[in-house]
Amino acid sequence: MNTEYWDIVILQPAWIRYGICTTLSLCLTIFFFFFYIIPLQYEHLSYQKKLDDSHRLLTNINNVIRSYPTQQTLIQHKQAIIDQLKPHNLSPDSIFIETSEISQKIIASGCQLNKLRPIVKHVQSVFILSHWQLSLSATYSQFFQLISNLSHTQKNIVIESLTITNQKSHLNIEIELALYQIDKAML
Repeated sequence: MNTEYWDIVILQPAWIRYGICTTLSLCLTIFFFFFYIIPLQYEHLSYQKKLDDSHRLLTNINNVIRSYPTQQTLIQHKQAIIDQLKPHNLSPDSIFIETSEISQKIIASGCQLNKLRPIVKHVQSVFILSHWQLSLSATYSQFFQLISNLSHTQKNIVIESLTITNQKSHLNIEIELALYQIDKAML
C-alpha cells in the first residue's frame, strides 16, 4: 500500500509533484520557524532584558559606591573630630556613647532617623556643648514619644532649634539637640 501511494505521486504530472514538494517545504519551514526560530527570539529578548537590568543595577551600584567618602576623607574627618575633642579632655568614645544613647532614644520612640551628626563646641570657659543635628521622619505620637524619652534622661539635653514640616502621612523634623557638660580641664 505504501508503494502504491508513492507510485501515484511519482506518476503525476510535474506541476503536481512540484506543488507537493513546495507545500511540504513550506510546511517544514513554517513548522521550523514557529517552533524553533520564534522561541529563540523570545529567549534572546529575555536574556537581553536581563542583561540590560544587570547593567542598570551595576550602574546604580557604581554610583552609590562613588558617593561614599574615600578612606582618606574618613581619616581626615576622624582626625578633625579628635583634634576638636582634645582641648576638652573628651575622647571620641564618650561622644560615641552619648550619640548611641541619643539614637537609642530615637529608636525607642519609633521615629525614622534620616541624619544624625554630632558636633562638639566650646560654649563658655566651664561648659562644653555636645551638639547633634538630627533629621527625622515620624508621626505625631512618635514625635511626642521622642520628646518624652529625651526629657526622662539623667543628662541635661536641651532642644536648641526645632523645625517641623507636615507631610500627608508623617512629619519631617529637623532638630538640634545640645548636651551641656562641665569642662574638667577648666576646673
